[in-house]
Amino acid sequence: MKLDYTPHNMADVEVKIVTKLFEMLEGEGTWVPKMVDDGGDDYVPVTTWSEALEVIDSVEWSALFVTDGIQTSWVALIHGNGRDLVSDYSCRDPRFEALMERHADWIETLTED
Repeated sequence: MKLDYTPHNMADVEVKIVTKLFEMLEGEGTWVPKMVDDGGDDYVPVTTWSEALEVIDSVEWSALFVTDGIQTSWVALIHGNGRDLVSDYSCRDPRFEALMERHADWIETLTED
């Protein structure tokens, strides 16, 4: 997956982290974007990773909700934290938790821009 996107509020390393997460979720073949909590009073429905990134980049913090068609899982993102962008995530689904652990391992390989 290649997202051509110019960030407005996110640091380059944060965009890398989010797009890698999208790639990993899509690579599992089951997870699709459902909505983004925009950090305010709105849950914004999204159907593509590009739409999700646009909403995530437009606020200071957000929660991405993804679904496998059965269960919904979430990831909390707080901008300005660089490599620590991923603040928290749901752990109800062992497959999702394992994916997030692999994502965290990948983040550890990054250097700050």
